[in-house]
Formats: sequence, structure tokens, C-alpha cells
Amino acid sequence: MGYTHYWKNMKFSRKGWKQLSTLTEAVVKNLPSNVKLAFEYDQKGKPVEISDMLIRFNGIGDKGHETFVFDFKSSDFEFCKTARKPYDLAVCSVLILASLLCDSGEISSDGIGSTYTDSEWLDAVIFLADLFPITLIEREKVFKAFEHIPKVD
Repeated sequence: MGYTHYWKNMKFSRKGWKQLSTLTEAVVKNLPSNVKLAFEYDQKGKPVEISDMLIRFNGIGDKGHETFVFDFKSSDFEFCKTARKPYDLAVCSVLILASLLCDSGEISSDGIGSTYTDSEWLDAVIFLADLFPITLIEREKVFKAFEHIPKVD
């Protein structure tokens, strides 16, 4: 057991996935200096994968945990346990963007509170709001795929 994010039945149009890929590239390039990513925790030299079919990354070394694998052709149920390690910021950010851009699906997490201010996702909300200010104006729309939508304070 541990701190985990879950998603199921995520469906995207080709346009939606392309937007997700482009925004994910921006997320990866703009992460704080304490968040280092690679393809896998023990493959520091191999870059993250962001393609027309897959988004895949992990933290590096002991700052990694389970690899985040988000597939265009999502299966029924998937998850990523991050153990609250620094790369969790990237995982949460991609899932927030996926919620905004998906046609359908459901996202849940061990870390979502009843409001934004008690949510462990607050760092990702703030990070994305700084990176893409217009994208996150209407929070309810951003979190449309989340099982539990935090209330706006």
C-alpha cells in the first residue's frame, strides 16, 4: 500500500492526445530543479518518452518509485504509486492535463482532499496555473475526469 494515483477508461481524440503530449513536454522542461526525470529510475541517461502513443517517465534513483506509463490506448484500469517522491509533481500535472483534454475517463488518487487547499495535488495545481495561466481558469472543467472534484475556495 502507498500513495497512489489511479485512472481508468481514459479516451482521447488524436487532437486531444497531441495537445496532452505538447503540454507534457512543457511540463517536463519546466519542472523545478529538484524534480529529475528519466525513462526509468535506473536509466538516468535515457530520456522520458512522450510520443503519439505513450507518455512514460519516472524519478531518478531513490527519487523514483513506480514508472508512470500513460498510454493513448488506455486499458480499463491503471495506476502509479509515487510514494510522494518529487516526480509526483510531474505525474499529477500530466493527470490534471489529461483530465482537461480527455473525451472520457476517470482519475482518482489517495491525495485529493475535499478542497484545493487540503489536497496533496495543490503543488501541481499551482505549478500548472503558473505555467499555463489561461488553461486553469475554470477548475471544475480542468478536473472533469476526477472521481472527486475538490471544491473551489
